[in-house]
Amino acid sequence: MHSGQELLAKNSHVINELHAWAQELSKKILLKTVNLYIVHGNIRDFLPHRDIAGGFAFVRIRDYISELFR
Repeated sequence: MHSGQELLAKNSHVINELHAWAQELSKKILLKTVNLYIVHGNIRDFLPHRDIAGGFAFVRIRDYISELFR
């Protein structure tokens, strides 16, 4: 089993491409400082996102969040 620090280092190239709030959330979850998060507002909105391959798309926020934890 990997420690949070190891997972953070292993996935840093992906995490660094996320929006600032998603980076913070990912780091807190990997380091096990949080295990519950609440999303409020209109989660059916779309978010501009550039993936690690350089592609750009507008994705649904709820889909974006669900992809963080796969």
